[in-house]
Amino acid sequence: NCTVTGTADSKTINGQNAYGFAVTNNGSITQCYVTGNIAIQGTDVAVGFVGTNSGSILNCGVYGETAYDNIIISAPKAYGFVATNNNTTGLAYAIKNVGTVTGQEEAAGFAGTSNGLITLSYANTIVSANSSSNKKAVGFVLSSPAINGSPSVTMCYSAGSVQAYTVYGFMNTGNAEQCYTIAD
Repeated sequence: NCTVTGTADSKTINGQNAYGFAVTNNGSITQCYVTGNIAIQGTDVAVGFVGTNSGSILNCGVYGETAYDNIIISAPKAYGFVATNNNTTGLAYAIKNVGTVTGQEEAAGFAGTSNGLITLSYANTIVSANSSSNKKAVGFVLSSPAINGSPSVTMCYSAGSVQAYTVYGFMNTGNAEQCYTIAD
């Protein structure tokens, strides 16, 4: 078990590419959390949990511990949980309580691209991207192609609001099964 925690005064993670927990996962991450008042701000990319997952992530999350905590993820490209998922992510959540994922170019509540399996996961956040043309925001994942003909996203949902020039409630392109969105 492991936790990155922001205090009542807030914790800020800054950089060209800013990650709440790790840049890359090639192994297994289980029961780990980014929690509290945290601002993750990148000049290129900002991600709530892991930049690239090539291992497995199970039962992990990004969340505010109380209704007063706020998670802010902001960059030109911003993702609530993982930027690129190449293997398995399950029982995970991006921003359980109040929080925002804001991208000037693109933003996704949970993942940017998933070339692996995402299952039993959710994003509950405000997602927004710049309102000019060709800027997009999506409640869950931007792109998630099928894996060997099977859906790559199963039993997941997104909740909250999505705001941008181009809006997708759950997914921009890809293949999902037993998933849904609840939008404000």
